[in-house]
Amino acid sequence: MPRRDDLDENQDLLDGEGADGELLEEEEEEETAGSTADLSGAPSWLISAGFHTVLLLALSLLAAQSLQKPQPEAMMANIEDRKAPPAPVPVAEETNLDVQFQSDEKPVEHPVQVMDKSVEFADHMETQDEVVNMQALARGEQDAISNVPLGGAGVFDTMGVGGGGGGRFGSRNGGGRRNLVQRGGGSAGGQSAVERALRWLFKHQEPDGRWDCGKYGGGGNKRDQLNGGFDEAVTGLAVLAFLGAGYTEDSPKYGPTVKKAVYWLEQQQQGDGSWKGSNYTHNICALAAAEAYGMSGKHKEMAQKAINHMASQQTGKGGWDYNKPGSRSDTSITGWGVMAAKSAKLSELNVPQSIFDGAMKHFTAAGAGESSKQGNVFYSIGAAGGKEKSPNPGSGDAQTVIATLAMLYLGQAPDHPWVLNAAEQTVKKGILQNNFYYIYYGALAMFQVGGPNWDAWNNGMKQALVGSQVKDGSDNDGSWAPEPDRYGAEGGRVYTTALGAMSLEVYYRYLPIYGGAKK
Repeated sequence: MPRRDDLDENQDLLDGEGADGELLEEEEEEETAGSTADLSGAPSWLISAGFHTVLLLALSLLAAQSLQKPQPEAMMANIEDRKAPPAPVPVAEETNLDVQFQSDEKPVEHPVQVMDKSVEFADHMETQDEVVNMQALARGEQDAISNVPLGGAGVFDTMGVGGGGGGRFGSRNGGGRRNLVQRGGGSAGGQSAVERALRWLFKHQEPDGRWDCGKYGGGGNKRDQLNGGFDEAVTGLAVLAFLGAGYTEDSPKYGPTVKKAVYWLEQQQQGDGSWKGSNYTHNICALAAAEAYGMSGKHKEMAQKAINHMASQQTGKGGWDYNKPGSRSDTSITGWGVMAAKSAKLSELNVPQSIFDGAMKHFTAAGAGESSKQGNVFYSIGAAGGKEKSPNPGSGDAQTVIATLAMLYLGQAPDHPWVLNAAEQTVKKGILQNNFYYIYYGALAMFQVGGPNWDAWNNGMKQALVGSQVKDGSDNDGSWAPEPDRYGAEGGRVYTTALGAMSLEVYYRYLPIYGGAKK
C-alpha cells in the first residue's frame, strides 16, 4: 500500500500546490512561450487551426481530470465513512446509589414473614472479573478459612474485604455496591430508606459535630447517666451509618458531616484512649474510630488508642463488663468488642490476639457453639462462672444473634449445628419491630449464615424497616421513632435511625467470609 506521505504528495501535485507545483507551472509557461515564437511566421489559417486543436485537446484533458478527481460530495461521504466511532460519554464514578428510588415495600404487621420481590440494579461500573475478584477477596483462600482454629484471628484478615476505592472497605462504594445489593437480595425501597435516614441524620447534627441524644428522646439509662456518654455513643453510631454507605470525610456528599463528627469524637477521647460512659460507649466509639481510619487513612492515633484501651478492659471471663474490669463478662458489650476488633484488624491496626481469644472464651462459656437445638446463649457470665439470663424479658433475643455473628467472625463454620439452630430459631421469631438492636445484629448474623434462613430474614426485614420509616415530610422524615423500641428511651431517635440504616446496608457493609448471602 502507498504510504500516507506519498498520497499527500500526489494530491499536492494534482492541486498544483507546494514547491514542485510551482516548478511545473513555470515549465509549462516556458514551453508555451517557445511554441508561440516558432509559429510566428506560419499562415493565419494554420495558426487558427492549430490554436483550436490545442484548445480542444486542453478541454479534453481537463474533462478527463475532472472525472478522475473525487467530487466534493463523494469526498465528504468518504471522510464520514473513515471517521472514528464516537467516544463513549464519560460516566462519573458512582460513590452512592440513586436516592430517587421508590419503595416497593409496604407496612406490615409484626412478626414479618411476607416475601417481596427484590429489585435488580443495572450496574455498568463493575465487570464480571471485578465481581469474581471481590468474592475471592472476601472469602480469602479456602484453606485459610477452613483451617482457622476457633478463637484465631486469621478470619479477620479477609472478613469484609472489598477492594476498590475504599481499600478493605471498598465494597461500600463504587460500582460494586449496586451489584452487591442485587446479589444479596436488596431492594430499591430499602436503599432509598438508607439515603432518607442519612439525610435526617445530616439535618440534625449539632454545629460542633455531635448528635444530641437527649434532644431526640434518648438519655434515660441511669447506668450510663452517671458517667455521661450518651452523645458519644449515638455519634459513634451515626458515623458508622455514614461510613457503612461509603461516605467518608473526603466524600463530596456528607463529607463535612462525617469530618465534624469524627473530629468531635477525637476531642472527647480521654488520655487513656477511652470515652466517658460505660464500655458500651467505648466499644461503639472504638468501632467507629477503626472504620474511620480504615476508610480514610486518618485518625490512626485515636483508633489505636481506643483498641489499646479496649484490650485493657477485658475481664477474666474473656469479655467486657459495663465499667472497669471485674468478674462479670457481658455478651452484648462483648459483641461490640468483637466488631471493633474485627474492623481494627481490617484497618491494619495493632490488635492483640488476646482480644480474640478472650472473646471466644466468653461466648463458649455463655453457651455458643454447643450442639443445642435451642441455640440460646446467656446474657452474662458471673464471678463464680454462673450464667445469667437477661434481666429484661425479650431482650435475650439479641444475645443469640450477637453470639451467632461473633462465633462466625471468630472462625465458626456456618454449617455448625449450633449456628444452624440459632439461625432457625431467629427466623422463627421473625422481625421484632420493637428491638432495633436485635434487627441490626440479626441482619449481620443472618447475612453471614446465608441460604434460606437469610432469604426469610431479609424479606421480612426490608418490609418491616421500610414500612415503619417516617415518610410524612415532617422534621422526622427519614427517621425511625424511638417508641416503642426496647432501648429507644436510652438511645432516642438518633439511635434507632442509625441502626435502621446500618441494617439496610448489610449487603455491602461487610462481605461474607464463607460465601454467605448471594443470589
